[in-house]
Amino acid sequence: MPSLRLALPLALLPTLAPHDAAAGEPIIFLSGGYTYTVVGGSAPGHGHGLELTAPIFVDDADGAGIAPLLQARWLDSGEPASWTVGGELIGPFVGLELGYSSRYYDGVHRAGIHVGPFVSAFGLFNVAGRFVAPIDDGAGEYGVTFSLKIPLPVHGQFNFVGAPHGRPLKVAGEAARAQVRWGAARAAAQGLAPRARWALAQAWLEDAQMEHASVANFQLLADQLAGLGAPEALIREARRAADDEADHARRCLSIAGALAGRAVTLGDLDGPLATAQRRRPSLTDVAVESVVDGLIGEGRAFREIEQAAWAAEGPVAAHMHTIAADEARHSRLSGHIARWAMAAGGAPVKAAVAAAVRAQPRRLPQLRSEPEGATAVAWGRPQPRH
Repeated sequence: MPSLRLALPLALLPTLAPHDAAAGEPIIFLSGGYTYTVVGGSAPGHGHGLELTAPIFVDDADGAGIAPLLQARWLDSGEPASWTVGGELIGPFVGLELGYSSRYYDGVHRAGIHVGPFVSAFGLFNVAGRFVAPIDDGAGEYGVTFSLKIPLPVHGQFNFVGAPHGRPLKVAGEAARAQVRWGAARAAAQGLAPRARWALAQAWLEDAQMEHASVANFQLLADQLAGLGAPEALIREARRAADDEADHARRCLSIAGALAGRAVTLGDLDGPLATAQRRRPSLTDVAVESVVDGLIGEGRAFREIEQAAWAAEGPVAAHMHTIAADEARHSRLSGHIARWAMAAGGAPVKAAVAAAVRAQPRRLPQLRSEPEGATAVAWGRPQPRH
């Protein structure tokens, strides 16, 4: 999955005429902006500065990247500018700066090794620790740097798509996925380059895994509703939703298999389901999850899938219209469950739901790469929002 620290800038800023990077090719940005640094040590001070980096990612590297780094700072001491030249190791939300530091204390040049762990919010705002170990006879330095930067893509671009299919089964906050099992060879879709066919197959296989996990989640939800004394109609609809999700998984696997040219199935989720069943959720838990994962999440999924379905072709379009209609019904079911839980739990549950709704981002934070182009559209893949 691509680094979230670049998601918002890519959504807001124009692309500077990049060409699409193929899978596995580098994606390069130019990122620069303002810094404010506060330092301690032998010569404490504070002041303004500039920073320039060129983050380099690979589209399938789960947000990991590297970047050359150049920093300049003008502190209130009146000394000449301090410089840092080096690089960054980048991960989702966090990273590490390493480099050579050039500084002046009382007019004397000092050199050191700069180490700066940082946290980042969408690539726009960074907070970095600043530690300089001397490599001459000078003293060390410590401090913090705040930076406001604007990343601009110059080669390639991440492909972002929002809503996942289904309602995920979560264990310790992580969505569970079943193991993929490849079977015998079968006739593969014709007229596609092998690389494009495999990328499309992988996308549909990921959808199948999410739909498959939703089967267990709705089974779990039905049991939880029964334990909390919910109306029988809600329990029955939750079990029906589990059957819908099983049908969705079969449809997605059928498309993935046709693209890959091999039969494909998924393993079971008995272990994650058993772990999830040990949890005893409250009315508040059920209400909040129904609103966030169900009413909002599946509502988004319905709109995304339905839009892609109208652009798809052949049997794929029919599969997607069926899935979209079911997801819309599941979203409505989640709304009914949330209303029941709020009525049963009263003001505390209503307050928790209101807080969860306020906390939802305007743009869906879960991002994933999608194949692009007319062929991907024909095969039902939602297109990224640039």
